[in-house]
Amino acid sequence: MGYYTCKVSFFTGEVTRSGKAKANKSEILVEAESVTEAEARLTKHLSGDVSSAHLDFEVTSVSQSRIESVVHVKE
Repeated sequence: MGYYTCKVSFFTGEVTRSGKAKANKSEILVEAESVTEAEARLTKHLSGDVSSAHLDFEVTSVSQSRIESVVHVKE
């Protein structure tokens, strides 16, 4: 398993002066075996979260991250 950085555009429903859809951009770290799996996992995750907020999204890029591990601390 490795980590992949996924860039996502969340469309707000607003339109810019030039007529383009306004989007908020985010980077999300996903643990997966490949670029394809990372995109699929993220799309599945966001489909549940974002659809309840009525936002459309687009995964614009996925690349392997240089992060080697993540420390999870339980408090």
